[in-house]
Amino acid sequence: EIFGKSYRLRSSSIVLNHTNDELQDIVRNKTLPEMMNGLLPQSREYQFEMLRQIQSNKMNVLSCARQIGTTSVLATYVTHYLANSWDKSIMFVTKDVRGATHKIMKAIQNCPYHRQSGIREVNENNDPEPTAVISFENGCTIRVFDMSKLLVSPDLLIVDGIQFYGLDLIAGTFPGLIARTNTKIVLAGLPDREGNFETVFDWARKRNDKNPGSTAIGTWDWKTYWVEHEQEIRSQLTTEQWFMEYELLVPGTQEWRDKMLETILR
Repeated sequence: EIFGKSYRLRSSSIVLNHTNDELQDIVRNKTLPEMMNGLLPQSREYQFEMLRQIQSNKMNVLSCARQIGTTSVLATYVTHYLANSWDKSIMFVTKDVRGATHKIMKAIQNCPYHRQSGIREVNENNDPEPTAVISFENGCTIRVFDMSKLLVSPDLLIVDGIQFYGLDLIAGTFPGLIARTNTKIVLAGLPDREGNFETVFDWARKRNDKNPGSTAIGTWDWKTYWVEHEQEIRSQLTTEQWFMEYELLVPGTQEWRDKMLETILR
């Protein structure tokens, strides 16, 4: 039990004797994101696109819209990484510690029993801010917390909502992390009115321009999936109406999407 919710997970005291089919499944699961099907509440192709990108790259920046299941995708990758690693430190930085922890625990619970790593210990702390630490029999540890500076370097760092931390986290943490050749980093966020995410996105683009292939940048926001609606709306509005209603909105934000819905439903 953690943060008031209970989960049916394998204890480290239970020893498994795998069948040949289970062993083959474990081997296939190491490299195929599609094998994570079932861990997600609702599996969609764009979520597998996210998983493929994360799986294939050391540094990832994801631009995502609200309510497309980004945290669930990240929790699923944590479960996949956990099931295929030994003695690794996993850090999940988020403003919603309880929500992210529940999604991680749910993904582990949904993982086939023969792939689960036995849990040794679960700790939660609510004072002054919520944190969660979960340790496993394979030597891995997951830490879920809200902090702009990391005191230790993890093997896997996931930041869910990078727009809340911005370049302060990058400037204070990343030089040491990037120097560690084995640290995988995933930064996920969405465009915000203040432009914090755009500064991170711009940092990623410049880093990739300087060292091609060093940073995988993916976009799964409403700007990507609603571009056809934008063209439709432009055709319905005069130039003056378009500038009055859309000029001050940031493409990809919730306000931008809501305004498009409002226009479409007129």
